[in-house]
Amino acid sequence: MLDDGGKAGFRPAWGALKADVTSLNRRQRAQMMGWMDIGDDAGDVVGPLGGGLLWDAWGIVGLLVTRIVLACVTEAYAAAVMWRRVRERTSTAQRPTFLHRWRRPSRRRSAEPGLGD
Repeated sequence: MLDDGGKAGFRPAWGALKADVTSLNRRQRAQMMGWMDIGDDAGDVVGPLGGGLLWDAWGIVGLLVTRIVLACVTEAYAAAVMWRRVRERTSTAQRPTFLHRWRRPSRRRSAEPGLGD
C-alpha cells in the first residue's frame, strides 16, 4: 500500500515527462509512449529483484550506494535532456552567451570602397 501510494505521487510528473518527450517527434509519438510504458513496467519487475540481489550481496550499504549512484546518473541525464531541449528551442542567433555584453561589435568592411571605413 505504501509503495503504491509513493508511485501515485510521481504519476503526474511521469505523465508530464511523457507529454514533453513525445512532443519532440510527433510522428513517433505512439512508439515513444510505448517504449516509456515498457520501461516503466520493466522497472516495476526488475527493481525489486535487483534490490533483493543487492541486499543479499552487499547488504543495505550496497543497496543505498546503488540507489545514490542511480539517482545521480538520472539527474545528470535529465539535466542533459533539458539542456539539449533549451538549445533546440533557441536558434543560434538568439542564444545569449555568457560574454555577450563585453564583446565588441564586429567591424565588417563592405565590399564597396568608402563604405564602412
